[in-house]
Amino acid sequence: MSQRSSCLNSASSVAWQHDATPGRSAVPIGESDPIAVQARQNYLYHPLSASALVVRLLVATSRSGEIDMLTLPTIVERAAVSYVAVKKQVALPFDNEVPAILSELFAFVAMHQLEAGAVFFKHNVIVMPEIEMEFAVPVDRLVRGQGSIVSGTLPAGRYAEVTYFGPYDDLLTVNGVLIGWALHAGIVFDSHQVGAGEWFAARSEIYHNSPAEEPNPQRLKTTVSIKLKD
Repeated sequence: MSQRSSCLNSASSVAWQHDATPGRSAVPIGESDPIAVQARQNYLYHPLSASALVVRLLVATSRSGEIDMLTLPTIVERAAVSYVAVKKQVALPFDNEVPAILSELFAFVAMHQLEAGAVFFKHNVIVMPEIEMEFAVPVDRLVRGQGSIVSGTLPAGRYAEVTYFGPYDDLLTVNGVLIGWALHAGIVFDSHQVGAGEWFAARSEIYHNSPAEEPNPQRLKTTVSIKLKD
């Protein structure tokens, strides 16, 4: 089990809301291709050889007899969503910090009797290897934050997305696929440069299920979602 799986598994006491994804064409993805390695190394969203990235990443590999699946990139309309989160500056790798962060978040959710949806990690500002991140859940109503807990609203608008069925260890590569596709297609994210890094209006990894619910890592479902410029 990966470190990310262990971290999310530790938060299994909170209900995870499943948000059904409309049927989309699925293609396999692997980790052995050199372009995939390049995608992980360039997680700061300066993708290289975007067309090669898109073509060569979509190659079937199997690590345990099952093929990991990636939906084709798509653009969706999302409504505004209220959320609460622990806002924290982290440095990669930060997996060991996640259990305590989520415990603090879920305690706040329980205290305020909020109805929470699927956990998501919102990337605000990335200056590799450091990321200003919000460890969040959507909630049924806005409440005032306190301490390291913040509340906010994911803006309505168009989002570029891919959904991946497979281990969390591959999510850097999945991010690279979406970013490479957007660059190749001339799609512009709602972001801007901040010094040596980049600020995003709404960039998230959405965890539709948890390892506690789905022990098979090939069936873990994660959506990478990045808001587009209006």
